[in-house]
Amino acid sequence: MSYTDIELLIATQVAYLENGRYDYRESPDAGSYSVQDLMEAIEAEYNARVSSGGEISSTLQGDMDTVNCMRDILNKNNVSGDFLNDWHVVDVCDKNSSSGMYGCLIDTGDGNAIVGYRGSESEDFITAVKDWGIADVGLLNDTLTAQQADAQMYMQRIYEKYGDRYNSFSATGHSLGGNLAEHATITAPDGMNIERCVNYDGPGFSDNYARAHRGDIARNSHLVDHYQWSWVGSLLFPLKGSNYKTIYSVVPDDHGAMNLFFRHATNNVRFDNNGMVLPGSNSWFEILLGEISREAETYLERRLLSLCPPLLAIMFLYEEGVIPDLIEGGYRLIGDMGNFVLGCLDTVIDRLNAAAESIYSVTMQAVTFLEDMFSGGRSGEYEVNAEVLRAVANDLDSIAARMNYIAGDIQAIRSRIPFQSPGVSILKAKIWRIGSRAESEAQKCRRLGNAAYECAAIYTTADLAAADCYY
Repeated sequence: MSYTDIELLIATQVAYLENGRYDYRESPDAGSYSVQDLMEAIEAEYNARVSSGGEISSTLQGDMDTVNCMRDILNKNNVSGDFLNDWHVVDVCDKNSSSGMYGCLIDTGDGNAIVGYRGSESEDFITAVKDWGIADVGLLNDTLTAQQADAQMYMQRIYEKYGDRYNSFSATGHSLGGNLAEHATITAPDGMNIERCVNYDGPGFSDNYARAHRGDIARNSHLVDHYQWSWVGSLLFPLKGSNYKTIYSVVPDDHGAMNLFFRHATNNVRFDNNGMVLPGSNSWFEILLGEISREAETYLERRLLSLCPPLLAIMFLYEEGVIPDLIEGGYRLIGDMGNFVLGCLDTVIDRLNAAAESIYSVTMQAVTFLEDMFSGGRSGEYEVNAEVLRAVANDLDSIAARMNYIAGDIQAIRSRIPFQSPGVSILKAKIWRIGSRAESEAQKCRRLGNAAYECAAIYTTADLAAADCYY
């Protein structure tokens, strides 16, 4: 099925709902609540709390705001929304407690499905830091953020679990979610039938990202529509081969001098009678911020490239002894825990060991490579195998993604242990620390991988320059 643009925009809003609150996974018929049912249940719960004077949680308020936004989009574009009776959320990946990534799989009732990715949130300080800080700002120069890694792994999981159930998949997301949907689409597993991806006003990508993923981009970027209508969507660079265009949206008039900042909201977009986007134009504001972001990205890239070789060597040598300390801490934690936690952590520790062995192997390969590269044994020629560094970088990215999942497993174990005594509280604190340490190691691996990509780019550029001079 070919979804209309407005249907895919509504799907981005479904990803903002706390779908797991309605126990769709535990029901006899998974996904028995339609999206329309979910919206009506949220409205009923909210109205009941208001009429009784009860407390309205931030989660319920957020869900109600999302429902109102969905109704507003449909009403302003004269669309009934009857299709929501056929839509069912059948799977959720909630990484809000670790990387901040949230995605869901929507069965649209016609043999096809949509993967929706949630965008930036600011409901509390921690979520705001993960989305607006680590993830959004991280796009400026990182080749792979933690949320991008989780989005990619979620697409892999969907393919493995649901690949035979659906004829095709589409991906969509708004804001940061659009960037995640685009990354998940170009890195989707071979054999997964991706019909279309729409990035709704999400930022683009850095030059570093484009170089690191040029093979994926060449393979799948033609599936991507990148619709921009505010300053957010004008940031950084669109992927080569994608359909990047500015679409029509209204500028809100209820925020005074800040109106242009609030143009990013989804209910400002307008569609034609067929539910498809209309062509639009940028104001001076979007044009200015877009140029500033691209210039900043290029400047940072030049600065980091000049520092890359010595930093890469130092980081590899420094990190060699970090992971064994993490494993030792894990075993100490096991010694302090009861049988309940022992059973849960066995699998996690095995995965930590496997990750540590992989990191150690990759690190030693890189150190050996650097020793050969910087030793005095070479003479009379410039000779560097940049592909080795890229292979090391890819391995480190994969390890970082696995470590993020390990951290998520550890935090899930912590959340399942009830508070029963001060001793249990101490135990939960220890588990939290070990999970945070795993997240920290994942970030370090990712930084190493990024540095390796940067270093490879330097040597490739130098190789080409040397070849140009020679010939």
